[in-house]
Amino acid sequence: MLKKIREFFSQKGQGAVEYALLLGFVAVILVAFGSSDGLIEPIRTALNNIKEQFTTFNEAYSSGG
Repeated sequence: MLKKIREFFSQKGQGAVEYALLLGFVAVILVAFGSSDGLIEPIRTALNNIKEQFTTFNEAYSSGG
């Protein structure tokens, strides 16, 4: 019986550690995206570049040239 109780609490502790690690990972990601030197602007720039490439291709394809 004592062994089962220890097993239960050791598994519960493992789950708490996993949740803490996950929460820490999410916090790091949020800080990376939210900081002034974050990742939002480079991602926005890359997506705008892709959009411009599609627009240029579409215009060239529509005009037949």
